Parts: sequence; C-alpha cells; structure tokens
Amino acid sequence: MTRPPIGLIIKTIIKQKNLSPTRIARDLGISKQQVYNTYVRASLQEGEVDRWAEVLGVSVDELVNYQFEPNNGAEADGSGEVLDLIRKMFEQELREKNEQIRALQENLRASQEALKLSQQMQSVLLGKSPEYSDRSIIPLHRNRIQALAGV
Repeated sequence: MTRPPIGLIIKTIIKQKNLSPTRIARDLGISKQQVYNTYVRASLQEGEVDRWAEVLGVSVDELVNYQFEPNNGAEADGSGEVLDLIRKMFEQELREKNEQIRALQENLRASQEALKLSQQMQSVLLGKSPEYSDRSIIPLHRNRIQALAGV
C-alpha cells in the first residue's frame, strides 16, 4: 500500500482532534489559507514536518507514518480521500498549465505581430510596399540598394 499524501494526513489529524485551522495557522505563523493549501500537498520538507507535528500534538513518526482507521464504513486506507486529494491536485496542476498555455499563446501572438510589423517596415525600406512604390524617392533608394548589392 502506498503512503497517503502528508496533506491528507494533516487534514485528518486536524479533523480527528477537532483543531481549528485558524489556531493552527497562528501557531505555525502562517495564514489560514496556507493551512488549507497544505491539505493538498503530497509532501513537506523536513523542517516543516517537525513544526506541523509539534502544533498538531503528535510525534514526527506518528505524522509521517499515520495509519488510517475504519470510520463509519469508510475505507480503512483512506483511499476515497486519497483519490479526492489526487483529483484536486490534478485539477490545480491543470489550471496552472492552462494559465501557462494562455501566457505562451499571448507571447506568440505578440511575437507574430512584431514580426509582421518588421516585415512591413522592411518592405517599405526596400521599396517593395505597394503604398510607397509609386513615389519617386523609393525607386531612387531601390536603385541605390541594387547598385550597392551589385544587382
């Protein structure tokens, strides 16, 4: 059996001990939202585990090796909650990736527009732009460019 994510364990202990997320946040020196964000984390850094264990009133060993118990027909391994947590983590990751895709698409559009403007400027400078081709100065410049190029 795989070990459940630490966020699920923390959420379960808080629920079992009837602890307040507000009090947990205050004791950890973090926001209440950060407590809720921890519920969907798969792991914690070692220093974080120590702090969470202390605030939750359990040993580090109890926290990292927590065993789910049957509860009113719930599965003993907490797999229903684990699947829900994995779904939430996947949805969050998907939202982040979609935002990255939107940002990349916007950058691509801006780059394409800059390229188009650059090509238009190049056409004007080389006298290939239809809107400037009948002006007398453009053929003069075109002749000078061709002469320089040896054409």
